[in-house]
Amino acid sequence: MEKKFSFKSPDGCKRILALCLILILLGSGFARLIHCDFGRVKIEQFKIDARGATIDGEMFYPAGTNSDDKLPCIVFMPGTASTFSTVRNFCIESARRGYVALAVSGYSIGLSEQPMNDELGPGSFGQYDVLEYARSMTFIDQTRIGLAGHSMGGGSTSMLVAKDCGYFSYNDQLINLLCDEFGQTFTREEIDQNAGELAAARLTEDQLKLFDYRAAEIKEHYDTRVKSAMILGATFEDTPLETVNVGGYEVQRNVQCNVCQLFGEFDSDCVFGHTSDTVKEEFYTSDDIQLRKWYSIDDVNSSSTILGDFRDLTIVNSPALAEAFANRCARLTVSNPESHSKTIFSLRSMADYIDYFTQALDYNNGNYSEGAVPTPGSKQVWNIGRAGNFIAMLAALFMVLPLLQLLLGLKLYRPAAGAVAIPENRSVGKGYYWIFLVLTAVATWFACKYAQGPAGFIHNNYFKLTFTAGATIIYIVAMGVLSLALLAVKLIVDKMKDGKLDLEPLNLKMSFKGAALSWLLAFILIAVLYNSLMIIDYLFKEDYRLCMLDITFMKVEYWFLAARYAIVFVIPYFIMGACINYKLRTDIPEWEEDLIAVIMGSVGVWALCLVNYFISKKTGDEYLFSSFISTFQFNLWVPIILYILRKMYRITRNLWTGAVFCSCLVAWSLASTVGAHSSYIGQNWLSIFFNI
Repeated sequence: MEKKFSFKSPDGCKRILALCLILILLGSGFARLIHCDFGRVKIEQFKIDARGATIDGEMFYPAGTNSDDKLPCIVFMPGTASTFSTVRNFCIESARRGYVALAVSGYSIGLSEQPMNDELGPGSFGQYDVLEYARSMTFIDQTRIGLAGHSMGGGSTSMLVAKDCGYFSYNDQLINLLCDEFGQTFTREEIDQNAGELAAARLTEDQLKLFDYRAAEIKEHYDTRVKSAMILGATFEDTPLETVNVGGYEVQRNVQCNVCQLFGEFDSDCVFGHTSDTVKEEFYTSDDIQLRKWYSIDDVNSSSTILGDFRDLTIVNSPALAEAFANRCARLTVSNPESHSKTIFSLRSMADYIDYFTQALDYNNGNYSEGAVPTPGSKQVWNIGRAGNFIAMLAALFMVLPLLQLLLGLKLYRPAAGAVAIPENRSVGKGYYWIFLVLTAVATWFACKYAQGPAGFIHNNYFKLTFTAGATIIYIVAMGVLSLALLAVKLIVDKMKDGKLDLEPLNLKMSFKGAALSWLLAFILIAVLYNSLMIIDYLFKEDYRLCMLDITFMKVEYWFLAARYAIVFVIPYFIMGACINYKLRTDIPEWEEDLIAVIMGSVGVWALCLVNYFISKKTGDEYLFSSFISTFQFNLWVPIILYILRKMYRITRNLWTGAVFCSCLVAWSLASTVGAHSSYIGQNWLSIFFNI
């Protein structure tokens, strides 16, 4: 088996390449099979153009749906640095329970364009346009539409709920109707009374007929506004109490929509959401909001009532909860032991999402209040499908290695191979070896921690991507500086111990032609990787992804944007490659040496994540040691990049190919998903010509 699958022979490389291709197809095909629920869920990708710029999205709904159906709908908006594929898991689980679920990449994110103007402001990100699109579908029940959003999408959801539902109750609107169109006046006490009864007592017969007609119009509009929303990774603070005028009197009202906020205990943006004064005002209480308790808000009496536990109380066994949902005044706060990023790929949060909307939209495999047997939120399959995506991604990334070996066998690319071979049976003192491995782990710890601070918010005319890309820049540059320092220490130690340096196997003195061909090989491998993505998209409509780590499609002009970041990354990655490959041990099996190097090079990030968890768990909401909002994907990216740098050096005996390939790969991932909504990047002839 070892001889058949080996990098040391062309046939071995071809077999490895073939195996990778098979795993890509099997992983992607398996993911598609799970995501479409074995053919029971239809998945459509769509583009809509509401304001001169297309928005890219995906829709899930039960197969066999027709215009006679009336299904509930949820429109989901992902957060910053996320395309619709990031929240595909929510759509999968919703559609399996009979919902129509839509998710989009916000304006200027992924393949979505950026409009010249949006009257809703930059905080909408196109969710309103998708909501209006959903309202055009005949098979969607317009009285049961929900919104959901994570992080930036949570803010968008809050904004949209306020715009769509407003702050006037149905009775408030009828009181204002009587005042504005029928000339009625009321005392402060009367505006809280039943408007229909007041109309019957005051209006003439003809006036009452007109009032009933207008009231029916208002009721239809009121009932077809967003009924329920879930804000993930954001809080009720985005939908505060508002002062409105009812019947000539200023009164305070909550947004007219049932709302749930869901956040992680270790979410630095939200940990105080249920204890803040703004939220307490919304609930008309001086006490902290109790978690996992159904609340009913009473704006008329400026009070709130705790109805019962989230899991115990349902619209079937509690008329009070059913009435709260009917009156659009139900509230729920849910928290799980998670970070901000973890919320969107959490089994716990997914279960809460499903179980909330089962009550909030009265649906789960049928009308819940009419006896439908629901699929509980705990019964999920999305994670199984995502495993297929991850296997395909790892296979695609590994695929470039045997391909690189085969290309180096061609006469054209032979100058890219370093002239000095890696010494065989080279051993390194155990103390020397492990000390520098530990120092590497410490370096990754500090670089990741530093990238999470204010320095991560890099944004200017050159670096147009959002702050999450800034955090990546800081980490890579910091690791470049720290790797240079570690390499310098290694050289000093070797000079003092042996009286000489051991730089020759790094082949730093490559010819210009050899270096240029090394760059060309990296570009070819990136092109091959992109083409493999096109194949699985054509066959299965899948991409390469696990959690926050993804490789997906990118607008043509964004390659120029990605190039700006890639240029910055090349030198730090070159230095990192020199540091981790200097005096490479060859006295132990290659797989063992690579495994040790990758683990020790990544453990700093992993340890930082764990320390954050344990400290936050111990101190509760008082202190977050480290925010992983912009750096959670480092937990996977760091070991992958380290392995590629190590393996490409073994194959080519040069540092350029690995450095350039990794720079392009990370820049591609950033530019394809992070988005540039902080600054305007208009459409140009490239995007128009290529229609992407």
